[in-house]
Amino acid sequence: MSPIWHADGRRTVYGTPVITGGRLAALPQREADIRQAEVFHALLAQRRTELCDRLDLQATQLARDERSHDTAGVRRKRLRIKETGAEIREIDRMLRGLQIRLLGARTSANAAAF
Repeated sequence: MSPIWHADGRRTVYGTPVITGGRLAALPQREADIRQAEVFHALLAQRRTELCDRLDLQATQLARDERSHDTAGVRRKRLRIKETGAEIREIDRMLRGLQIRLLGARTSANAAAF
């Protein structure tokens, strides 16, 4: 953690350096944590969307294998669907955890501002 020097000479010890638009800025630790959580939330949401698209494709492939009575193919597709579903559920748990932390941190920060 780097110290933050204010214009009036005060020094704040808790801060995390963050690069914003090519500039180095020191944010209070809680604000930096919130921004980092927001980035992770966006990345996880994007990954979840990709997995849902993959799940749709796998379901289509499974239906095709079921129509052709390819039992080995059906078994493989069901296993892949199960694995993809488990990954989606894991991402959902992480997203819920981040939302709880973000909402809790934002609520605390808003309460402190008033």
